[in-house]
Parts: sequence; C-alpha cells; structure tokens
Amino acid sequence: MEFNTNNVKAGVAGAIGLLLIIVGANSFVIIDPGQVGLVENVGKINENSTITEGFHLKLPILSRVRVYSATVQKPQLKSAAATKDAQTVDAEVTVMYRLDTTKMVPIRRNLGDMPAIDAFVQQIAQEEFKKATAGFTAEELITRRGEVKTAFDAGLKDRLGTQHLVFVESAVIDLQFGKNFSEAIEAKQVAQQRAKQAEYESARAKAEATAEVERARGKAEAQRLLAETLNNNGGTLVLQKEWIEAWKAGGSQVPQVMVMGEGGNPFLLNLPPELVKKAQTKQ
Repeated sequence: MEFNTNNVKAGVAGAIGLLLIIVGANSFVIIDPGQVGLVENVGKINENSTITEGFHLKLPILSRVRVYSATVQKPQLKSAAATKDAQTVDAEVTVMYRLDTTKMVPIRRNLGDMPAIDAFVQQIAQEEFKKATAGFTAEELITRRGEVKTAFDAGLKDRLGTQHLVFVESAVIDLQFGKNFSEAIEAKQVAQQRAKQAEYESARAKAEATAEVERARGKAEAQRLLAETLNNNGGTLVLQKEWIEAWKAGGSQVPQVMVMGEGGNPFLLNLPPELVKKAQTKQ
C-alpha cells in the first residue's frame, strides 16, 4: 500500500487549523451591558478578576469567565408562616435585590453562581417572613401591614448585606389565612353589619319620634290659633268661608241654611225661591 504524504500533511494542517480556531475562540470574552464577569485562572480568582461590559482577552483553555447579572433581580416564592396568635398565613413574596459588583470575589466564593444566589435570597426571604409575621396577630397583618413590611424589609436588608447583596424592595401579596381565621373574620363582619343596621334603625326611630312630636306640636298650635280666631269677632266670617268652600267642593251633607249667631240673619245659599222668601219673612 502506497503511503500518501500529501494526505498526512492535509490532515495535520486541518487539525492545526481546528486547534487554532478553538484557541482563538477561547482567547476573548464579550460581557454584555447589564452584566459583570469574574475571571478564573485554572480555577483560581483574585481581587482583580472582575471585568465589566465590553471585549476582554483571556488565556485560552486555562481561563474561564463566570458571568453574573448586574441588574436588579426579582425572585418570587410562596411562603407559609404562623402569626402571633397561632394562625396560619400563606403569601406570595417578591424580593428585589442586586449584586454589589465591587465584591464579586466574596460573592463567588460564598454563594456561587446566579441560580445559587437566587436560592439563597429565597431562603432568607422565607426565614424573615416567618420572623416578621410571628410578631403580629392575624388581624394585625391586615390592619398594620405597613409595620409588618417594615420589619420584613429590615431583616432582609441586614441578612443580604452580610453577603454583599444590596436589598432594593420587597412585595408581599395575596395573603391567605387559615379556615378558622377566615370564619372568625366573616363572623365579625356580620356582627359589625348587624350593629350598624341596629344603629341605623335606632336613629331612624328617634327621627320618626321627633317628627311625630313636631307634628303634634304643629297640630296643637294650629288648633289653638283656630280657637282664638273663632272666639274673636272674625270667627263668624271664618265659619262662613269654610261652609262656602265645603259647598263648592260638593260636600255630601252641606247644610243649605246656617244661622250665624243668636238672632242674626241667616246665611243662605242655593235655596229654592219660596224658601228664601219664607226665611226672609221670618226674619
């Protein structure tokens, strides 16, 4: 079999070319905006290992760049805890934090990569949420929610700060309490509604009683004024006026003759002529 040196040379050249490509591709790294890199040389890092966004050269094969996010992270978790009065509470918790990019070496050594950091933050959030809720009753978690959040945030800030993580903000939403507390709250709301209804009915009864008294006073005053009017000289005219108005309205038993005062002239309305003449003759 004839040995072909040309084929050997071509194979060696191809291998060298492939090796150069691999080496070249591993000789630099590009850090995108919003990221920070940490260079490890043969598995070791030092205080000058942090690199920021842009193009960076590195040792091929021997160096590795760990990339971290420099933006605000927002891990979410569901947390279960107990209140001061032994009620259970569940909530959805979001913790916003960022890395102190000037401390990437200790962050790498103590916590690891980004998934490990997120897991650490979630663990701390669980512990601090339980600690915060334990200082308040279930009802206070609602009525004093601002104080609960303040206690929760303070614990997060201290705990994260020890690992060079900068606390930004937190959000606790969708509080869900146990069945016993929910039933107690419902019963309290029903009692409050009944109390308000009773208060309303009492106020209405007082108002109606006051109105009735005022109506009685008004009626008594009207009767007093009418009596005074009838007792005065103008009383006859008032009666005559009332009689005329009743007659005009078609009263069922309106008298046709009404004598006003003893020996006075009869006041006549709608009588037949012969009765009118007879009445005048009697006068």
